[in-house]
Amino acid sequence: MEQIECPMSGELVEVPVLGSVNPAERAALTGVLEQYQASLADEAGNYFPQFSDCSTAEVDFKGLVEDLPFTQGTIKIESISTEIAEFLYAMAVAGNLSIRPLSDDGENLVTSSENAHEISNRLVMTTLISSAEEMRTELQAAQKFENGESDTSGGAENPSPSVSKGRPVNRWKLVITLFILGVLVTFFSGFAIYTSYAQISEIGRTLHRLRQNPQPRYIRVGGSPYPHDNPRFKEWNKQLYELNKAREHYRTFINFLRYSRVAGVAIVGIAVLFLVLEIMRDRAYRKKCLAGGT
Repeated sequence: MEQIECPMSGELVEVPVLGSVNPAERAALTGVLEQYQASLADEAGNYFPQFSDCSTAEVDFKGLVEDLPFTQGTIKIESISTEIAEFLYAMAVAGNLSIRPLSDDGENLVTSSENAHEISNRLVMTTLISSAEEMRTELQAAQKFENGESDTSGGAENPSPSVSKGRPVNRWKLVITLFILGVLVTFFSGFAIYTSYAQISEIGRTLHRLRQNPQPRYIRVGGSPYPHDNPRFKEWNKQLYELNKAREHYRTFINFLRYSRVAGVAIVGIAVLFLVLEIMRDRAYRKKCLAGGT
């Protein structure tokens, strides 16, 4: 027995000590790794199982093959695919292990009622699962696995994190965002330029009509020998001034919109460049997966 702090009351209580995997469980775990072509560890002691859908997983089970005491390990994954779920379930069954996401404070996933009872005695909530599909459903429900981690342990609650050597960062969201942004900027800039030219044309027609009907500045009133200011001239001249000013405003706005349209086209070009690079990286990664599988 060992003493741990109860999360509800804060008191120290005695709980059973979880043991290491036995020789039969160790052999079963090694067999699962061999089934996924990961019988040999790298220099850091990590295993990299192979999956037909090019999913990636990094298994940090140091001491498993060397016959050292093994009570915990970490499996780092990028997403929960069907094959990943089958692999996790097979590992849990083979070693009578529990599965707990590092980023999730919820229940531990176990595959046997005995293991569930043993872990629940340590004041840890458990969920009993009986298939890989249930494993996948429970892990997906946590919604923590886009770039997260899953912990496979035989009793430890705070395993050490591992470093991922999985697939490069996916930039499809960036490509889509840039493409949509560039298209919107280009479209609205072009539409604004079109409407501005339409306004300039309308102003030009109005100015032409006004100039075809000019108003004299001075007129004679009655029999007076002296000229008087023509009130229509002031109104006519004011209209000419305001229309010319509006036309210059639209011309300045069009010049700005031209730069905006060029920027939109440039953003689309950058998005296309990222798209090509992402496709090339994806093809290279798939070739690497296929080469590793063979």
